[in-house]
Amino acid sequence: MQSRFLLSSFGLLSAGKSFETAIDALPSIIQRHPEVLYVIAGRTHPEVARREGEQYRLMLQRRVVDLGLGDHVEFDDRFLSIDELADLLAATDVFVTPYSSREQVISGALTFAIAAGCAVISTPYWYAQDILESGAGRIVPFGDSEALAEAVHEFAEQPEVLATARAEARRIGQRFAWPSVAEATAVVLREAVTLAPRRTPIPVVELELRSPRTDHIRTLVDDVGIVQHARGVIPNRETGYCVDDVARLAVVALELERRHGDQGWAAILYRALAFLHAATGEDGRGMRNLMSYERRWLDEPHVGDHVGRSIWTLGVVLSTAWVAAVVRPARRLLTELVASLSGDVSLRTAAYAILGLARLDPDRLDPDAQQLLKRLAEQLVGAYRRTTSKEWRWFENELSYDNARLAQAMILGGVALDRKDCVSIGLESLDWLGDECGLADGPLQLIGHRGRRRDEPVPEMGDEQPLDASALVEAELAAFAVNGEPEHGARAQRAFDWFLGRNRLDRPLYDFATGGCSDGLGEHDVNVNEGAESTLAFHRAWLVLDAAGLPAVVRRRAAGVRVV
Repeated sequence: MQSRFLLSSFGLLSAGKSFETAIDALPSIIQRHPEVLYVIAGRTHPEVARREGEQYRLMLQRRVVDLGLGDHVEFDDRFLSIDELADLLAATDVFVTPYSSREQVISGALTFAIAAGCAVISTPYWYAQDILESGAGRIVPFGDSEALAEAVHEFAEQPEVLATARAEARRIGQRFAWPSVAEATAVVLREAVTLAPRRTPIPVVELELRSPRTDHIRTLVDDVGIVQHARGVIPNRETGYCVDDVARLAVVALELERRHGDQGWAAILYRALAFLHAATGEDGRGMRNLMSYERRWLDEPHVGDHVGRSIWTLGVVLSTAWVAAVVRPARRLLTELVASLSGDVSLRTAAYAILGLARLDPDRLDPDAQQLLKRLAEQLVGAYRRTTSKEWRWFENELSYDNARLAQAMILGGVALDRKDCVSIGLESLDWLGDECGLADGPLQLIGHRGRRRDEPVPEMGDEQPLDASALVEAELAAFAVNGEPEHGARAQRAFDWFLGRNRLDRPLYDFATGGCSDGLGEHDVNVNEGAESTLAFHRAWLVLDAAGLPAVVRRRAAGVRVV
């Protein structure tokens, strides 16, 4: 490389880096400067590799071949060590960052190059404009190969210009050296200490689970779906499978795969979607719900909560997934299930479907799905207005199961439809339900499995279900996202703490040894069985709460700690 005029770029490869712009500039550069060599160093970004494989790198390599640049471009597909990177930058004449996004606010590669004293050619993203404004390089328009080539010509043909840019890079790069960074940080910290008000330290009394185990989910999952129930932690195969649980599994598996990049979870997601496809009947008749362990369907296609929950799952998948081979069949299945809800449905079926459709961009919903979202939202609004009173602010004359999903559907459906009346109903009903369950000051006491009628001043004692605690967590987080009220975040945390032991019996339902969740909180004890519904309800609640990133002040409020 010492005998060549060296251009270089390094970093994790992805389409946004737009290295093809620099490659396209090389033919005109080489006509005047055949000694130019362009080195592109770095692995493909792990997330890009997971989603798209090596498509981008292969495209770049094909372009090099097509342009006859084999002697002028080198790819080094390694993650360079600091010493290797230092060697590359020491040999570099001009460093190139041809990125395509103006909103790029930082670039570690550009920082390294400046600190190494390299002259730079860059597109005008925010960080590059700030760093190069004093003359350490040249700014060229986005995607403009000709302008990039002219900038290279200037540096190659005018050594004094190149020397001036390199000297300026070394000057401003001094402040990026670790001693300089440490000194600047110390100045800021000293100033913060001086200006900070003197306060009594706030004790942190909170339940916190850093990373739940997922062992028990994998225990319940097989090559068909997820077994419904368990005897303790041992799957009870006699209970077979149901669409409701498989739909829940798909959402949890999707999020776990996104977080950890574990293809095992991706395979579970695909098997779950296959189960939903197999359950769907023909001619808009809905879905089967129950399958025996021998893989025989036990019911005929019909419309019920399982259809709404499947629509919810497909909405989550389509708003998150990126692989066309997943998106296309999922969208086709969604269209079929939307068509099956042409008649009257229960309020929970309506709520589940709303939660799925509200996840999708309204402009991208087909007309039938848009119409269904509007109709189901109106159904919930009508139900609420018919039954609500000052003392009973609810959609039905009883509280039964998965109650908070009705309020959550109103909040998110109202946002999707830009209907403030829906959002208002959702917030009002959620506040009332949470207060009825003790969320105003904790601990949470859920409506038992026997339910509660409107005329009952005190609910009958019954097993409290993880499904209802999980629903409250998600609904309160939806409210927090809409209006930013910290109390909703605190209530979401209190609802989740029910799983960890902040409940009527002071007993955790989450099994720290297996990652499972007990099926209920009884009158005197915890149900030792750890079925699919309960286990998935816990993991879904933890995943959304963790993703919300509640600030410490909200968690302390949830724990009842006085915040000064």
